[in-house]
Amino acid sequence: MLAVDEELRIPGDEGREYVIAPRAEIKGTGGFAEVRVARCTTTDATVAVKIIKLRPVGKMDERTVLREVRIMRQASSAPHPNVIRVLDVHIARGDTRADLTRASPLGAAGTAYIVLELCNGGELFDRLTDFGRVPEPNACHYMRGLLQGVAHLHERGVIHRDIKLENVLLSDDGTVKLADFGLAAELAVDASGAPINANALLRDVVGSQSYVAPEVLVRKMKGYRGAPVDAWSCGVCLFTLLSGFFPLDVADARDWRFRRLQAEQALGNLRACHVIFSMYQRDCPFSEAVQALLDGLLRVDPAQRMTVPDALRTAWLQPGDDAKDEHGAFESGAHGDGVVYRSFLGFGSFAAPAAPLAPEMLVPKRQAAHEASVLGQAAERAGALASLSRAGVAAAALAVVAAVAAAALVARRAR
Repeated sequence: MLAVDEELRIPGDEGREYVIAPRAEIKGTGGFAEVRVARCTTTDATVAVKIIKLRPVGKMDERTVLREVRIMRQASSAPHPNVIRVLDVHIARGDTRADLTRASPLGAAGTAYIVLELCNGGELFDRLTDFGRVPEPNACHYMRGLLQGVAHLHERGVIHRDIKLENVLLSDDGTVKLADFGLAAELAVDASGAPINANALLRDVVGSQSYVAPEVLVRKMKGYRGAPVDAWSCGVCLFTLLSGFFPLDVADARDWRFRRLQAEQALGNLRACHVIFSMYQRDCPFSEAVQALLDGLLRVDPAQRMTVPDALRTAWLQPGDDAKDEHGAFESGAHGDGVVYRSFLGFGSFAAPAAPLAPEMLVPKRQAAHEASVLGQAAERAGALASLSRAGVAAAALAVVAAVAAAALVARRAR
């Protein structure tokens, strides 16, 4: 989007200015946006700038971007350490400074610059695919921060609706930062910023396939409450961190795994973790404490699902001596056995298999890169290298299939 030799100066509020230097580090790229590292000239702070090429109408039009900014500001009206902060916004339309109180007339376009706090630790998604499934003490730290951030959003009248590992960022010291509010919903709030009706119904079908709650997919006409939707997605994140595979492909009747989970819960078997692992003829390896949390968050009936405040009160999430992770703020002897699985052999297949499935083993990127450098040519001839898109159906795919002859490399989804 920007020439690598171009310096860009972005005006901010109260006389602030941000400079994107030539060849500045790119933190992420997509079809209409990229994130670059910048420096605030007034404070000398290093920040991230999300640069969005606006379209006249549609997903990336000015109204949509300003809505996301408004929600982010609502969420950070009382700053929280687990919610990413928006520091400044500038919309360039030629030489005219934007009036952020209203969108420009239909058909106008330009470039939006959203200045955010910098998260050098990357995405939690990458932590999993780089180093393998996460031990419980490390996952406890991540999950506590995620749930605390979500609880803060709900207290400010914001329903995220797209909680997934790709949208959970890590700071330099390993602090969890919930980001990306493009699909979030705003609830009406009172003068204090608290929601007037926390049970207000939402109706639009949004989210990422493997993370979205079942009621979102079936209740477009009836509506659904927002807070339980975020709770379900948090449960999917935790299960995936600990196991290395998604609990379900999609939470509706197209997926035989969901049908089985729903049927078991209807019969009174509420042990979601055991039900999911039994589909692969495996015992659940999680501790009883984390199973109690996951079994509550992965309840199909939203009325019976564990709430975010209740989740934060569970025994497993009480503060303790979390293990330190050598790949972030924590140090741990090992990240499991370094193995990540695809959830199903037939990815994207909703039909029940003729024979029992086992999760397909994947090799983390760090190991895969070495093996691919040695065996890449043979693997290509064998057609063994494959990548999973991080968009559409595979919105949160964990890694790429590891073939017998070689490992696969994970491809980052363009946003």
